[in-house]
Amino acid sequence: MRFLNYKQRIKRFCDTYILISSLKPLLKDDVLYTHYWQELKYLYDHLETFYKATVIVKGNATGLTDHF
Repeated sequence: MRFLNYKQRIKRFCDTYILISSLKPLLKDDVLYTHYWQELKYLYDHLETFYKATVIVKGNATGLTDHF
């Protein structure tokens, strides 16, 4: 969940981004709003469950349905 550890830093960067002449400005779509962070957390939680299940069955002749 490393990306959530950097949430405040990423938000601060987006909030304080200073336009440098050689860089293009941040667009509206470049900023991660609250609902994006919630969606990332949701995806992480569900993918973590799937990852744990695949680690459990690794190398065994069993299916994931045995663990859900």
